[in-house]
Amino acid sequence: MREKNNDYYRDVANFINNYIRKHPKDVHKSKAEIDKMISDAGIKIGRWDEPSDHCYNSVPDSGANKFAEEIHLFEIIEKGKYKLLGENYPYNGLVFKKKQTPSETTMIGEWKNGKLKMWDESYQMTEDEYSDSICSIEENDGKISSSILIGKEKDTVIKVRVNQSLFRNRLMSRYDSCCLCGMKNKHFLVASHIKPWSESSSEEKLDADNGLLLCPNHDILFDRGWITFDDDGKIIISSGLDYDDYALLNISSNMYIDVWNGNKKYLAYHRAYKFHK
Repeated sequence: MREKNNDYYRDVANFINNYIRKHPKDVHKSKAEIDKMISDAGIKIGRWDEPSDHCYNSVPDSGANKFAEEIHLFEIIEKGKYKLLGENYPYNGLVFKKKQTPSETTMIGEWKNGKLKMWDESYQMTEDEYSDSICSIEENDGKISSSILIGKEKDTVIKVRVNQSLFRNRLMSRYDSCCLCGMKNKHFLVASHIKPWSESSSEEKLDADNGLLLCPNHDILFDRGWITFDDDGKIIISSGLDYDDYALLNISSNMYIDVWNGNKKYLAYHRAYKFHK
Protein backbone atom coordinates (compact mmCIF):
# COMPACT_ATOMS: atom_id res chain seq x y z
CA MET A 1 0.00 0.00 0.00
CA ARG A 2 1.17 3.43 -0.90
CA GLU A 3 1.65 4.95 2.56
CA LYS A 4 2.41 2.41 5.26
CA ASN A 5 1.67 4.76 8.17
CA ASN A 6 -1.55 6.16 6.72
CA ASP A 7 -4.42 5.30 9.10
CA TYR A 8 -6.78 4.62 6.22
CA TYR A 9 -4.53 2.02 4.59
CA ARG A 10 -3.81 0.51 7.98
CA ASP A 11 -7.59 0.09 8.51
CA VAL A 12 -7.86 -1.72 5.18
CA ALA A 13 -4.86 -3.94 5.97
CA ASN A 14 -6.20 -4.82 9.41
CA PHE A 15 -9.57 -5.70 7.91
CA ILE A 16 -8.02 -8.01 5.28
CA ASN A 17 -5.73 -9.60 7.89
CA ASN A 18 -8.69 -10.33 10.17
CA TYR A 19 -10.78 -11.61 7.27
CA ILE A 20 -8.27 -14.25 6.20
CA ARG A 21 -7.90 -15.48 9.78
CA LYS A 22 -11.54 -16.52 9.61
CA HIS A 23 -11.58 -17.82 6.05
CA PRO A 24 -9.47 -20.17 3.90
CA LYS A 25 -6.36 -18.48 2.55
CA ASP A 26 -7.13 -19.59 -1.01
CA VAL A 27 -10.25 -17.42 -1.22
CA HIS A 28 -10.52 -15.56 -4.53
CA LYS A 29 -12.42 -12.30 -4.95
CA SER A 30 -13.11 -9.80 -7.72
CA LYS A 31 -12.38 -6.11 -7.28
CA ALA A 32 -16.12 -5.45 -6.87
CA GLU A 33 -16.35 -8.05 -4.10
CA ILE A 34 -13.31 -6.61 -2.32
CA ASP A 35 -14.78 -3.10 -2.61
CA LYS A 36 -18.04 -4.30 -1.05
CA MET A 37 -16.24 -6.08 1.80
CA ILE A 38 -14.29 -2.94 2.64
CA SER A 39 -17.37 -0.74 2.38
CA ASP A 40 -19.45 -3.10 4.56
CA ALA A 41 -16.68 -2.89 7.17
CA GLY A 42 -17.33 0.85 7.46
CA ILE A 43 -14.23 1.92 5.55
CA LYS A 44 -14.83 4.69 3.02
CA ILE A 45 -14.57 3.00 -0.35
CA GLY A 46 -14.01 6.29 -2.13
CA ARG A 47 -10.45 6.37 -0.81
CA TRP A 48 -9.64 2.78 -1.75
CA ASP A 49 -7.10 2.20 -4.54
CA GLU A 50 -6.97 -0.62 -7.06
CA PRO A 51 -6.25 -3.98 -5.39
CA SER A 52 -3.63 -4.58 -8.10
CA ASP A 53 -1.62 -1.73 -6.57
CA HIS A 54 -1.28 -3.77 -3.38
CA CYS A 55 -0.37 -7.19 -4.79
CA TYR A 56 2.72 -9.19 -4.00
CA ASN A 57 3.26 -10.00 -7.66
CA SER A 58 2.36 -6.73 -9.44
CA VAL A 59 4.41 -3.56 -9.09
CA PRO A 60 2.56 -0.30 -9.89
CA ASP A 61 4.32 1.69 -12.59
CA SER A 62 4.42 4.76 -10.41
CA GLY A 63 5.56 3.05 -7.23
CA ALA A 64 8.22 0.49 -8.10
CA ASN A 65 10.82 2.35 -6.06
CA LYS A 66 8.61 2.11 -2.95
CA PHE A 67 7.41 -1.44 -3.51
CA ALA A 68 9.62 -3.02 -0.83
CA GLU A 69 8.27 -0.62 1.81
CA GLU A 70 4.59 -1.03 1.02
CA ILE A 71 1.99 -3.30 2.59
CA HIS A 72 0.99 -6.21 0.33
CA LEU A 73 -2.32 -8.03 0.76
CA PHE A 74 -3.23 -9.88 -2.45
CA GLU A 75 -1.93 -11.98 -5.31
CA ILE A 76 -3.37 -11.11 -8.71
CA ILE A 77 -4.65 -14.33 -10.30
CA GLU A 78 -6.00 -12.89 -13.52
CA LYS A 79 -7.32 -9.54 -14.64
CA GLY A 80 -9.85 -8.37 -12.04
CA LYS A 81 -9.48 -11.40 -9.75
CA TYR A 82 -7.37 -11.59 -6.59
CA LYS A 83 -6.29 -14.09 -3.97
CA LEU A 84 -6.59 -12.70 -0.43
CA LEU A 85 -3.41 -13.39 1.57
CA GLY A 86 -2.85 -10.59 4.07
CA GLU A 87 0.38 -8.78 4.83
CA ASN A 88 2.04 -11.52 6.91
CA TYR A 89 1.60 -14.35 4.42
CA PRO A 90 4.89 -16.19 3.62
CA TYR A 91 4.48 -15.46 -0.07
CA ASN A 92 6.54 -17.22 -2.75
CA GLY A 93 6.52 -15.99 -6.30
CA LEU A 94 7.82 -13.66 -8.97
CA VAL A 95 7.25 -9.91 -9.01
CA PHE A 96 6.04 -8.46 -12.30
CA LYS A 97 6.05 -4.87 -13.43
CA LYS A 98 2.64 -3.84 -14.74
CA LYS A 99 2.30 -4.31 -18.48
CA GLN A 100 2.70 -1.25 -20.67
CA THR A 101 1.60 -3.24 -23.72
CA PRO A 102 0.00 -6.71 -24.01
CA SER A 103 3.37 -8.22 -24.96
CA GLU A 104 5.43 -6.59 -22.21
CA THR A 105 5.72 -8.37 -18.89
CA THR A 106 8.95 -7.66 -17.07
CA MET A 107 9.97 -9.55 -13.95
CA ILE A 108 11.94 -7.45 -11.49
CA GLY A 109 12.25 -9.66 -8.41
CA GLU A 110 10.73 -12.44 -6.35
CA TRP A 111 9.47 -13.38 -2.90
CA LYS A 112 10.74 -16.39 -0.97
CA ASN A 113 8.86 -17.30 2.21
CA GLY A 114 7.65 -13.74 2.65
CA LYS A 115 11.02 -12.12 2.04
CA LEU A 116 11.34 -9.79 -0.94
CA LYS A 117 14.40 -9.79 -3.19
CA MET A 118 14.42 -7.09 -5.85
CA TRP A 119 16.79 -8.04 -8.66
CA ASP A 120 19.50 -5.81 -9.99
CA GLU A 121 18.48 -4.30 -13.32
CA SER A 122 20.91 -6.57 -15.14
CA TYR A 123 18.83 -9.59 -14.09
CA GLN A 124 15.44 -8.22 -15.12
CA MET A 125 13.85 -10.03 -18.04
CA THR A 126 10.58 -10.56 -19.82
CA GLU A 127 8.31 -13.50 -19.15
CA ASP A 128 9.18 -14.96 -22.57
CA GLU A 129 12.88 -14.82 -21.77
CA TYR A 130 12.22 -16.50 -18.43
CA SER A 131 10.31 -19.43 -19.90
CA ASP A 132 12.37 -19.79 -23.08
CA SER A 133 13.62 -23.34 -23.43
CA ILE A 134 17.37 -23.63 -23.77
CA CYS A 135 17.68 -27.40 -23.93
CA SER A 136 19.80 -27.26 -27.08
CA ILE A 137 22.78 -25.93 -25.13
CA GLU A 138 24.71 -28.53 -23.16
CA GLU A 139 26.19 -27.69 -19.81
CA ASN A 140 29.55 -29.16 -18.89
CA ASP A 141 30.33 -28.99 -15.18
CA GLY A 142 28.30 -25.80 -14.83
CA LYS A 143 30.01 -24.01 -17.70
CA ILE A 144 29.01 -23.40 -21.31
CA SER A 145 31.39 -25.09 -23.68
CA SER A 146 31.33 -23.54 -27.13
CA SER A 147 33.50 -22.62 -30.05
CA ILE A 148 32.84 -19.75 -32.47
CA LEU A 149 29.12 -18.99 -32.46
CA ILE A 150 27.14 -16.79 -34.80
CA GLY A 151 23.55 -15.73 -35.35
CA LYS A 152 20.89 -17.63 -33.41
CA GLU A 153 23.49 -19.81 -31.70
CA LYS A 154 25.14 -16.73 -30.24
CA ASP A 155 21.78 -15.32 -29.11
CA THR A 156 20.94 -18.63 -27.45
CA VAL A 157 24.24 -18.72 -25.55
CA ILE A 158 23.63 -15.16 -24.34
CA LYS A 159 20.20 -16.24 -23.05
CA VAL A 160 21.76 -19.25 -21.31
CA ARG A 161 24.31 -17.02 -19.59
CA VAL A 162 21.61 -14.57 -18.52
CA ASN A 163 19.54 -17.42 -17.12
CA GLN A 164 22.54 -18.93 -15.34
CA SER A 165 23.27 -15.52 -13.82
CA LEU A 166 19.65 -15.31 -12.69
CA PHE A 167 19.87 -18.79 -11.15
CA ARG A 168 23.08 -17.88 -9.31
CA ASN A 169 21.53 -14.61 -8.14
CA ARG A 170 18.60 -16.52 -6.66
CA LEU A 171 20.86 -18.89 -4.77
CA MET A 172 23.06 -16.04 -3.54
CA SER A 173 19.95 -14.37 -2.11
CA ARG A 174 19.05 -17.60 -0.30
CA TYR A 175 22.50 -18.63 0.96
CA ASP A 176 25.59 -16.61 1.89
CA SER A 177 28.09 -19.47 1.96
CA CYS A 178 28.71 -23.04 0.80
CA CYS A 179 25.72 -25.07 1.98
CA LEU A 180 28.00 -27.84 3.23
CA CYS A 181 31.24 -26.34 4.57
CA GLY A 182 30.33 -22.69 5.08
CA MET A 183 33.00 -21.15 2.84
CA LYS A 184 31.90 -17.53 2.26
CA ASN A 185 34.15 -16.22 -0.54
CA LYS A 186 31.51 -15.54 -3.22
CA HIS A 187 34.12 -15.57 -6.00
CA PHE A 188 34.48 -19.32 -5.54
CA LEU A 189 30.89 -20.32 -4.81
CA VAL A 190 29.16 -22.37 -7.51
CA ALA A 191 25.42 -22.37 -8.25
CA SER A 192 25.02 -26.11 -8.58
CA HIS A 193 21.89 -27.73 -10.02
CA ILE A 194 20.52 -30.70 -8.06
CA LYS A 195 18.68 -32.11 -11.06
CA PRO A 196 21.15 -31.45 -13.88
CA TRP A 197 20.52 -28.52 -16.22
CA SER A 198 20.41 -30.77 -19.28
CA GLU A 199 17.70 -32.94 -17.70
CA SER A 200 15.58 -30.09 -16.30
CA SER A 201 12.57 -28.35 -17.79
CA SER A 202 12.75 -24.61 -18.53
CA GLU A 203 11.11 -23.84 -15.20
CA GLU A 204 13.34 -26.28 -13.29
CA LYS A 205 16.47 -24.72 -14.81
CA LEU A 206 15.73 -21.45 -13.00
CA ASP A 207 14.09 -22.86 -9.85
CA ALA A 208 16.12 -21.94 -6.76
CA ASP A 209 14.80 -25.12 -5.10
CA ASN A 210 16.73 -27.03 -7.77
CA GLY A 211 20.02 -25.60 -6.59
CA LEU A 212 22.65 -25.58 -3.88
CA LEU A 213 25.40 -23.02 -3.41
CA LEU A 214 28.60 -25.02 -3.02
CA CYS A 215 32.35 -24.46 -2.92
CA PRO A 216 34.22 -25.88 -5.97
CA ASN A 217 35.30 -29.00 -4.09
CA HIS A 218 31.83 -29.97 -2.90
CA ASP A 219 30.25 -28.90 -6.19
CA ILE A 220 32.37 -31.44 -8.09
CA LEU A 221 31.60 -34.19 -5.59
CA PHE A 222 27.87 -33.46 -5.76
CA ASP A 223 27.70 -32.83 -9.51
CA ARG A 224 29.46 -36.13 -10.26
CA GLY A 225 27.37 -38.12 -7.80
CA TRP A 226 29.96 -38.94 -5.16
CA ILE A 227 27.87 -37.31 -2.43
CA THR A 228 24.16 -36.60 -2.04
CA PHE A 229 21.76 -35.73 0.79
CA ASP A 230 18.66 -37.20 2.39
CA ASP A 231 15.47 -35.22 2.98
CA ASP A 232 16.77 -34.05 6.36
CA GLY A 233 19.96 -32.73 4.77
CA LYS A 234 22.30 -35.45 6.09
CA ILE A 235 25.16 -36.21 3.73
CA ILE A 236 25.28 -39.60 2.00
CA ILE A 237 28.74 -40.56 0.79
CA SER A 238 29.30 -43.00 -2.06
CA SER A 239 30.85 -46.33 -1.16
CA GLY A 240 33.12 -45.73 -4.16
CA LEU A 241 35.10 -43.16 -2.18
CA ASP A 242 37.93 -44.37 0.03
CA TYR A 243 37.49 -43.46 3.67
CA ASP A 244 41.13 -42.30 3.67
CA ASP A 245 40.16 -39.56 1.18
CA TYR A 246 37.41 -38.06 3.36
CA ALA A 247 39.71 -35.60 5.11
CA LEU A 248 41.36 -34.54 1.85
CA LEU A 249 37.94 -33.95 0.27
CA ASN A 250 36.63 -32.16 3.39
CA ILE A 251 33.70 -34.49 3.94
CA SER A 252 32.53 -36.55 6.89
CA SER A 253 29.52 -38.69 7.65
CA ASN A 254 28.16 -36.21 10.22
CA MET A 255 27.84 -33.25 7.82
CA TYR A 256 24.46 -31.66 7.02
CA ILE A 257 22.94 -29.02 4.80
CA ASP A 258 19.76 -27.03 5.42
CA VAL A 259 16.97 -28.42 3.22
CA TRP A 260 13.97 -26.42 2.01
CA ASN A 261 10.76 -28.30 1.27
CA GLY A 262 11.12 -27.49 -2.41
CA ASN A 263 14.56 -29.16 -2.51
CA LYS A 264 13.21 -32.58 -1.61
CA LYS A 265 11.82 -33.64 -5.00
CA TYR A 266 15.09 -32.66 -6.67
CA LEU A 267 17.20 -34.44 -4.06
CA ALA A 268 15.10 -37.57 -4.58
CA TYR A 269 15.95 -37.36 -8.28
CA HIS A 270 19.65 -36.88 -7.51
CA ARG A 271 19.71 -39.88 -5.17
CA ALA A 272 17.91 -42.06 -7.72
CA TYR A 273 19.72 -41.11 -10.92
CA LYS A 274 22.98 -39.33 -10.13
CA PHE A 275 24.37 -40.81 -6.94
CA HIS A 276 26.99 -43.58 -7.12
CA LYS A 277 25.87 -45.94 -4.39
